[in-house]
Parts: sequence; structure tokens; C-alpha cells
Amino acid sequence: MLRNSLLLVVALAGCGSDPVLVETVPPTDVAMTVQSAPVTVPVAPSDSVVLNPAPTPDIAETPPQAIYATYTLRRGETLAHFARWSDVPVETIAEASGLDLAGTYPVGTEIRIPVEDADQEAIIDARREDHREDRVLGYLASRGGTIGTGFVAVRTGETATSIARDNQAIPVWLLEAYNPSVDLEHLKPGDELMIPVLADVVVDAQPSE
Repeated sequence: MLRNSLLLVVALAGCGSDPVLVETVPPTDVAMTVQSAPVTVPVAPSDSVVLNPAPTPDIAETPPQAIYATYTLRRGETLAHFARWSDVPVETIAEASGLDLAGTYPVGTEIRIPVEDADQEAIIDARREDHREDRVLGYLASRGGTIGTGFVAVRTGETATSIARDNQAIPVWLLEAYNPSVDLEHLKPGDELMIPVLADVVVDAQPSE
């Protein structure tokens, strides 16, 4: 690199001295440039860095499935009875059963009652049975009580109504109460039915004085 200037300085060191050439180098007007080395910032893999996590969509909770207790109506039973036994409004029972609240329903009509669990269903069963027993005992007391039970065999052409009428003129619902597992609407010849023997129809074998 050529130097831009040479400064020739003549220095006299006393008289008669030979001139001395002194070469000086002026300060270099060169700007010092410092180049910074590139800085590398480590970045975690894209699958491990979540800058703006997407909001988790709301997941609709699945409503619990309704539980129903199913019954078939017996003679003398109404929706009002089941409403009282279950503590469920009669309107709710009618809606769940697909029935008109103002309608009349034949024996064997299926009804459904929404319940919370098996314990509530057991309470309904117990109250229903208590009602049946109270009704039977009340009727029997009105006839002087019973002295036992007997059996009759169904003959061709007989119905529950005719059997009840021909056997101490008891109501059909009482015959049903004594035979809860028998479908009285579909009796067949040879079927056996239990009946109470009422005290007011028993003839005293001893002659009266």
C-alpha cells in the first residue's frame, strides 16, 4: 500500500551539520470496522414449542340416560296411585308412558315411571304391595273374614268374571290379588286359581236351637 505522504523534515543540529532526512508516518485515517460474528439462537423443535395454544373446544357432556320402572296396570289401579307411590307427578308418568292424562286405560296397560335408581323402584314396589294387602284385608273384613283358601279349575268357556261371580260373588280384582302371576285375560281350561273361602258363605253344620 503506497503511503500518501512523506514529511520531509530538515532538522538542523547546530551549524554546519549535514541535514538529516527523517521519514515519519502520519496517523492513518483508516476506520476500524469490527464485524460481529453471527449469533445463532437455539430454537427448540416446532413440536415442543407452543406459542399460541389453540383453545380446547368445549365437549358437551352426555346427559345421563333416563331410568324407567315399568308396570302393568292391575284392576283398581290408576296413574294417581302410582304418582302417590313414586312421588312423581301424574303428568310426568302419563307423558313418559305416552298416555292421555284424561283417558281411561284397560287392565294390562304398560306405564313407565322415571326413577333415580333401583332403591326408588323398590319403594314403589313395596308401597304397591302394601296397597294391595290393605285393599284385600279391608274387603275380607267386610265379609266377616276368611276361614282359609281353596282352588278352582278353569272350565271351557269360563272367564275371570264368571269364576269370580260363581265363587262367593267376589270381585275380580280380589281374584287377581290372590293370583298375581296369572293373566286373567287369557285363561285356559285346566288353569287353577286360588280363591279365599269367606266366612259369610260358610254354612254352620250344627243345627241351630
